[in-house]
Amino acid sequence: IPWASSRLCDASEVRITKDNVPASMEILSLMYHTRRQYTGKSGPMFMDEISAKKLCDEIYLREKASNLLARLGHGQCSVVHGSFLADTERKPWWPEEYKDWAYHSFVLFDDGHIADLTADQFDISVPQLWYPADPSRYDRSSHRAEEARFLR
Repeated sequence: IPWASSRLCDASEVRITKDNVPASMEILSLMYHTRRQYTGKSGPMFMDEISAKKLCDEIYLREKASNLLARLGHGQCSVVHGSFLADTERKPWWPEEYKDWAYHSFVLFDDGHIADLTADQFDISVPQLWYPADPSRYDRSSHRAEEARFLR
């Protein structure tokens, strides 16, 4: 199951309160509220840059309040304007060397973990709140998206 990438809790764990929320649960909650507030109801199309910037801002605000970054253990985060592999299944009409990369903005942590609020604009099989996202679908540079655009 692609959306089951983070184990949040199980029945044998201590009762969760606002003072002992697991970091993985807190970031998913933050992603949910950020997507709801900044991405909007009309969907993620063309909202990746503002959504990623706001998520990064919210993570740093939460760091001040609850040490979220320290508890996650992934280092600092930043917004990357890179590329996303939109379609992983090769189509018969694509040129031989073509891969379907698209321009995309996402949040990248120092250790390579990725949080993405809008990947579902390209692939509806990925979760709306993708954390940790599959790094093989991302590139920190927009060169792959640029190459794909020229080949189309």
